[in-house]
Amino acid sequence: MNRAVRWIFLALTLLASVSVAQPGKTEAQPGLTAKPSAADQQGQRGQQGMGQMQGMELTQNMDKMATTVTRMAEICEQMMKKEMAAMPYKLAAGISVGILVTVVLLLLVVLEVEWIIYWSRLLKEQKRRS
Repeated sequence: MNRAVRWIFLALTLLASVSVAQPGKTEAQPGLTAKPSAADQQGQRGQQGMGQMQGMELTQNMDKMATTVTRMAEICEQMMKKEMAAMPYKLAAGISVGILVTVVLLLLVVLEVEWIIYWSRLLKEQKRRS
């Protein structure tokens, strides 16, 4: 995975540097063919040199981005491993809480039944006395 990402970024970097290094092509009109002057040639060379420098900066930026993305992926992988390592403990805690809540509800039902039985006996005894 890591190599594939690097190769993709390398290919994108090369494509970007090639497109920056070569200025857009303009088609000459058929009737107008003139030789460029020496100043024009120097200007074109200067533009090509600047384009190459921009391509190098772009390549460096792409390399930095590739390393940053790689580091972020490694950090995410470490976090996922930590979360997966803690999963059995979370599962055990959830099951324990579920069992505890179930027991409490059962005890509450038993208490309600006992309370009803107690009050029914009390009421019957009061009727006998009266």
